[in-house]
Amino acid sequence: MMLEVSGVTKTFGENTVLRGIDLFVEKGDVVAILGPSGSGKTTFLRCLNFLERADSGRLVFDGEVFDLHTAGKKEIARVRRKTAFVFQNYNLFLNKTVLQNVTLGLTASGRMPRAEAKDAALAALERVGMADRLSAYPSELSGGGGWRTGSPLTPPSSPAVSSSASRSPGASQADRRSSISTSRPPPSTPN
Repeated sequence: MMLEVSGVTKTFGENTVLRGIDLFVEKGDVVAILGPSGSGKTTFLRCLNFLERADSGRLVFDGEVFDLHTAGKKEIARVRRKTAFVFQNYNLFLNKTVLQNVTLGLTASGRMPRAEAKDAALAALERVGMADRLSAYPSELSGGGGWRTGSPLTPPSSPAVSSSASRSPGASQADRRSSISTSRPPPSTPN
């Protein structure tokens, strides 16, 4: 088991958003968490990466057990070194260029040195069709350009688990969903 989550609860005042959520994900699985707006999909993902403190719950990740309510800074850092989160609204720094935004996401967590991060960011931005917008600022980008700038923050660092609280550019409101995917090489095909 790569990722096991059990008993996750979260309330905001009188509103209980998560009620004992359990999830089991094997390496290579792709899981979509579907539900109406406001049903707790993003809150659940935020709890898994300690961006939101769960009221209770347990996370077993890469063989290590974490309490989602009481985990300390060192435990949280261990989880975050192996995971990535793509934000719903991109959370780009308005005073930084496309290249600076992606590079910062790779160096801030201590995952990679600045020169390596720049090379990884350039390759990722090329993959998502943003190589011609490296010097552009977020205010100069379309919605899809913002999404494509935010999405490379995940792939270059090769996290073990990537979670996204976003929708693909051009997707309808009905297609909005949150997802978790775990790293796995593509299946080999028989000759």
